Amino acid sequence: MDTNARRRTTVHDVAALRIHRDGTRVANSDTNRRSRRAKYTVRDARGNWIAKDAGGLGTVTSRPGASKEDDGQDEDASEVEADELLQDELRPSQRKDKGKGRAIDDEGDIAVNTRAGKRRRFDEDFSFLNPGAEPALLPSQTGEPLHPHPEGRAFKTIPVPSSDLLKCLHYFASAYYTAMGQLYDAGRESRKERKMRRAQRLK
Repeated sequence: MDTNARRRTTVHDVAALRIHRDGTRVANSDTNRRSRRAKYTVRDARGNWIAKDAGGLGTVTSRPGASKEDDGQDEDASEVEADELLQDELRPSQRKDKGKGRAIDDEGDIAVNTRAGKRRRFDEDFSFLNPGAEPALLPSQTGEPLHPHPEGRAFKTIPVPSSDLLKCLHYFASAYYTAMGQLYDAGRESRKERKMRRAQRLK
């Protein structure tokens, strides 16, 4: 039960879903059954009082569903309008030269066709769902034409990086993150102490 009903609302109240949409707090007592917000107040699995409308009521206005034919017509109409707007943007002004205008029209048609092809390929490409897809390979430097069949490919795999390259990457990465304060060498002091003890024993 709340000891002070007039205290300020805290982040713990918000996280515990005890705040109504209007900002009022749910009292952790049975008085919620008699309040005007009783229909928006319930008990959770642990017996604590929470606000049903803490994250909004979640009600969706029911509307009559459109038929599939209407959806197809709307999509076709939207695509036609988008193509018309794109052509209007690519169409040159009437003040420019006609020859230049024809060249721009040709470039615009190529751009539209290229974008449409990319969009179509993107929609029809499901290769990322193939679990057995092979990793990307680099073409060979022999200049041989690529063959459509797997046995005729002139490909070679990506070479494994050398140990020296990996050591350099590790060194620069550790130096960078140490300078940024995101990497700490906790064993440095103990190594120094062991080195000093070893030097003293040798003396």
